[in-house]
Amino acid sequence: MNSVLRVNNVSKKAKDFQILNKVSFELGSGEITGLIGPNGAGKTSIMKILVGLTRNYTGEVDLSGVRDIGCMIETPNFYPYNTGYQNLMYFAGLNGVGKKKVKELLELLGLTDAANKNVRTYSLGMRQRLGIAQALLKDPDVLVLDEPTNGLDPEGIHEVREYIRSIADEKKITVLISSHLLSELEKMCDRAIIIKKGEIIQSMDLTERSEASETLEDTFLKLMKD
Repeated sequence: MNSVLRVNNVSKKAKDFQILNKVSFELGSGEITGLIGPNGAGKTSIMKILVGLTRNYTGEVDLSGVRDIGCMIETPNFYPYNTGYQNLMYFAGLNGVGKKKVKELLELLGLTDAANKNVRTYSLGMRQRLGIAQALLKDPDVLVLDEPTNGLDPEGIHEVREYIRSIADEKKITVLISSHLLSELEKMCDRAIIIKKGEIIQSMDLTERSEASETLEDTFLKLMKD
């Protein structure tokens, strides 16, 4: 695997509670990796460490192979009475990016037809896609997405999954994604990292699984019982 990002023995405590305990993994170039675990397992804590939102931890995060990281952690916030185009142009200005990039991302995420509509009229799925577009403004080589399909209906979930897969395939962007929808992650991801109580308990290659293999959900539920 051609690794672009390495996490080595990362631990984090809050008072007497061990949030993360010696977490280690690598992300491969152009690979989509699902980060899976129950609520409170430490998924969001890992993601916040990777994107620099949390600095109080021990261990090492090697970003030497990463030029830029884009992220969408928790629900993205936009100006509701501005259009999707205006919102992206605002964030593009903050990142030193021009109109050409904004238009390219609106097309990539299937939002060209909605670009001149106020964001308050957007469905939740469209807002999530706009959030992903915002995360891609600086042309990152790593994209971190925390529950991007949260609260979406089946059509919205399918849309977001297809766009994330196309981003990884066309742009060769490395994606780390968390979700409780294990069947969706199984369709989307190349690999899965399962975390429980702040520790990685299994890493799985999803590209080599046969039809006879148990589902990701079955494996997850079995590991949660142990």
